[in-house]
Amino acid sequence: MRAGLGWASVSGRVRGVGLGGDGVGSATEGVLCQYSGMTTPLAESETIAPDGSNLILGIDVGGTKIAAGVVTFDGELVSTARIATAGHRTTEALWQAVVSVGDQAMAEAGVTRVAGVGCGCAGPMAWPEGVVSPLNLPEWREFPLAGRIREKWPFGPVRAHNDAV
Repeated sequence: MRAGLGWASVSGRVRGVGLGGDGVGSATEGVLCQYSGMTTPLAESETIAPDGSNLILGIDVGGTKIAAGVVTFDGELVSTARIATAGHRTTEALWQAVVSVGDQAMAEAGVTRVAGVGCGCAGPMAWPEGVVSPLNLPEWREFPLAGRIREKWPFGPVRAHNDAV
């Protein structure tokens, strides 16, 4: 069983709130499927754990916007945040925008940690390493996206996937 959550469910919910395409859904499901404690979805009677242990952070890095959302294990949206990509035109500025949006989504969810992070980004991408060189973001060439996410949010599994998959 895949944590009571199918790829179409995550992908559809993520797209529905403007977090991006299939890459975020695929990456988020990858986090859900890899996390050892996720064999059962959050029951309706359960609440969000104060420590975020029953939440996933999903991030979409695009040429127009960077968006993030926090979802429960069963795919229910808890919070979102987004920022325009324009104006973040250096390697580090673009990364700091990702950090800002992820932190904002987590703050709006009321948590300081999550069970894992899934991220979709344009390619080409070295997968599964998560090293990206998105054609629409020339600031990032051979950028270690998954590694940087793992350093920033070291709470659980990290999956970065091409958003066209």
